[in-house]
Amino acid sequence: MEALKEVVGSGQPGAVRDLADLEALYVPDASEGAVRAWLKDLEGSPAPEAQVLPLEEEGPLASPFGRTFNLEVTRGCGRGCRFCLIDHITRPRRDRSLRDALEKVEEGTRLTPARKVLLVGAGVSDHPDLKGICEQVVGEGLGLSVPSIRPDEVDEELVAILARGGQRRLTVAPDGPTPRMREIINKPMDDDVVLEACRAVLAGGMRAVKLYFIVGLPGETEEDVRAVVELVRQIADLGFGPGGVHISVNPLVPKPWTPFQWVGMADLAYVRSCLRAIRSGLAGDPRIVLSGLDPKVARLQAILSLGGRELGRAIELAAYHGGGLGAWRRAFREAGIEPSRYLRPKDPSEPLPWEVLRVGLNRSWLLREYEKALAGEPTPPCWVKCSSCGVCGHGGG
Repeated sequence: MEALKEVVGSGQPGAVRDLADLEALYVPDASEGAVRAWLKDLEGSPAPEAQVLPLEEEGPLASPFGRTFNLEVTRGCGRGCRFCLIDHITRPRRDRSLRDALEKVEEGTRLTPARKVLLVGAGVSDHPDLKGICEQVVGEGLGLSVPSIRPDEVDEELVAILARGGQRRLTVAPDGPTPRMREIINKPMDDDVVLEACRAVLAGGMRAVKLYFIVGLPGETEEDVRAVVELVRQIADLGFGPGGVHISVNPLVPKPWTPFQWVGMADLAYVRSCLRAIRSGLAGDPRIVLSGLDPKVARLQAILSLGGRELGRAIELAAYHGGGLGAWRRAFREAGIEPSRYLRPKDPSEPLPWEVLRVGLNRSWLLREYEKALAGEPTPPCWVKCSSCGVCGHGGG
């Protein structure tokens, strides 16, 4: 870090090449790649305690979570959802202890003018002391919010604690529309688990739930897409009132260093047909609110996700032209970029531009997970049975 600050502070052209010998930094044309450096233990690790809060409560510069003290209680996940970038590049899961978390909250809320705590981490719902942390935070008279919770980790007790902390809506993410699709994405659970989680939301004192679904997954059929409508109506029938069931439906955006990095992105016509079918099936029901990412924006995300260094010029041009979708089309044209080449299915034998960054995952393991996805075979979480992904160096099996 000291070397990086020295180079940035020098202001000298080409000074960044002096960093090429640092293993964890990639300097194009000066180093062959970079190796991920990661913290083995979250316990006692530094966490920002005097945090900067947005001045605005609303508007484009406001935080979606309001004026909160953000506390990272887990890092990594290890569940292995095959579409998820954060799981694969931050594994294994590491937890901050109840004692350490509460010490950070005490000091953080003293230094940060916030009366609400946001628990941060991809694996928050798997934290062994999640309820204990939540209970203590609420007991101190602080507001509390958590991100998306796995449906199979939701119960009435947890919801009740969060409701006492001021959270009014719980977000759960089945992601796959049917049990078969959830096995493909490695999030195996029956519809009954999702329904039970939504019952717990009501029983615990909240009146609203938000659910995420993905379309354009490998192996998806029309029946899978229609199943979203059926499941959402069953959830609404549990007793939710007007606007009580929020649904976000988004196309799969393939990500680097995931088993789905070889999957082609579903074309715009297919994604739009899926969204039309779901919108039509849920139309007229005041209990249900449907939202989702613009498919064109999702397509742009995929291009940026799956591209290499050659996209740098296009990014610069898009900013120069204003940053909208039209600006991106013009930027790609001027930079000589053909967007469709990034969205096609990839042969597992071809080199991928992000492989200059070595995050610790074995390519053979990712390919095996891709093949298991196509076969609809789930893989257990890494703390249940090691699958030899390569990050920890365990043999597994």
